[in-house]
Amino acid sequence: MGYVQVIKTAVLLFPFLALIISLPVFIRQYQKYQAFVFWRGIMIYSFVFYLLVAYCLIILPLPDVQAVANLKTPTYNLNLFQFVREFQHETPLILSQPRTYLQTLKSASFIQPLFNLFLTIPFGVYLRYYFKRSFKQVLILGFLLSLFFELTQLTGLYGIYPRSYRLFDVDDLMLNTLGAVFGYVLTPAVTFLFPTQDKLSQKAGSLKTNVSITRRTVALITDGIVWGILTSVIAVILKLAQVNVDMIIVNSLVALILLGVIPLFKGQTIGKWAVKIKIIDARTQRKPGFWQLVFRQFELYGVLLPFTLGLTPYVISLTGKVPDDKLTQVYFLAIVLLALNLLLVLYLVWQAFKPSPVLFYERWSKTKQVSQLKEEES
Repeated sequence: MGYVQVIKTAVLLFPFLALIISLPVFIRQYQKYQAFVFWRGIMIYSFVFYLLVAYCLIILPLPDVQAVANLKTPTYNLNLFQFVREFQHETPLILSQPRTYLQTLKSASFIQPLFNLFLTIPFGVYLRYYFKRSFKQVLILGFLLSLFFELTQLTGLYGIYPRSYRLFDVDDLMLNTLGAVFGYVLTPAVTFLFPTQDKLSQKAGSLKTNVSITRRTVALITDGIVWGILTSVIAVILKLAQVNVDMIIVNSLVALILLGVIPLFKGQTIGKWAVKIKIIDARTQRKPGFWQLVFRQFELYGVLLPFTLGLTPYVISLTGKVPDDKLTQVYFLAIVLLALNLLLVLYLVWQAFKPSPVLFYERWSKTKQVSQLKEEES
């Protein structure tokens, strides 16, 4: 598998893994700044993507376990500058003959060291620009990242393989560390058009009282992850206790507690608490009434989300299962549902340009969401 194919694999995995990995960082941004700047989100997301691609590049392709067990090749190289000696012996480079240059650039003994050098240059850039790390810190962290990569290879992917299927190479440690240092040095040249961290902090200060679509989405995803973890833990406990309970009942009860019971106390789910927003009565600016909150939560979690995430995919899946004489009706229903989903997406995009939008289900329940900071200032 070539480098390009590995990157394609990472791109396919990225939307799911990066979101889960980035979510705690997003929540931390709200906890620290009471706001979330879009550029910060781009930086965090792209940093996770970069690390994902880098990790895929050092572990893929995954060979057959039996083939690895039969390997007789060395598992490590502790001779520093071995790549220089290999370059001298394995490349056809003759300085006085330009025709050998292209062949040299295509040789593995040239590409491999260059790849290891370039692999960690973005790491140094991120550390200096976004995380504001010093030269010494970049040097140490670059070495530790490279050491993590090499130990991953040396241990055969943490014991999954009976031995290493890639070489632990001290030259790779040096080149990766040097790449991070180069990234640190090159940062001013590649980020001079980007906003500084001080400007981003000022921007965050002006957004503290906004309850944006992004902020709501982070809260919603957080609630979903908490719900998934709790139901999984309960399922394991029930299995160990050999208690047979329909998981639909368990899922429903956990959702009812997280999304219905907990918000009754302070107008917050766990996700909303994490990003510092609250549900209030739009008329009195106070805690919403019991039935008012029930109506709002039912609209969102009992109708809107099941419609978009449950009913639509279910109807689409029926197209390959129903008899031919009913396909027309299923196709028609699927088109209608997709059209409604598209309208919903367009509506959310339109609302995303507003600093603190009040969505249609909130208008119907006469509720709205406010920043906890704004409420404290009031």
